[in-house]
Amino acid sequence: METWPGLTLSVGIGNQVSVEFNLLYRWHSAISRRDEDWSNRFFQELLQGDSRNPEDLTDEDLKEIFHKFKDAYSKDPSEWQIRDHDGKVIQRNESGSLDDDALNAVITNGTDDLAGEYC
Repeated sequence: METWPGLTLSVGIGNQVSVEFNLLYRWHSAISRRDEDWSNRFFQELLQGDSRNPEDLTDEDLKEIFHKFKDAYSKDPSEWQIRDHDGKVIQRNESGSLDDDALNAVITNGTDDLAGEYC
């Protein structure tokens, strides 16, 4: 995006992306059942093929696992696959942007869920 003649600003990388993350991550102090299910699926996929008991993993084990996960992703965020709460990949449009309706559904559904379901 050109902001000033001759000056180009990157879009969709770095801290700009963290706005959505912070909104979703900090919305509730406890997570909903749907968030817990998503987290469990994420860790099951992350640990797939690892024979160690997840309860026995050390901090160093987790660092190794997360580094492998990070290294498997492209350095270009426009190539990342983003999934909704149900694990479905949110499709990108012709310009490479994520579908606004799908992102809105993630935020709306996430805020409609009861945190901790004990309220």
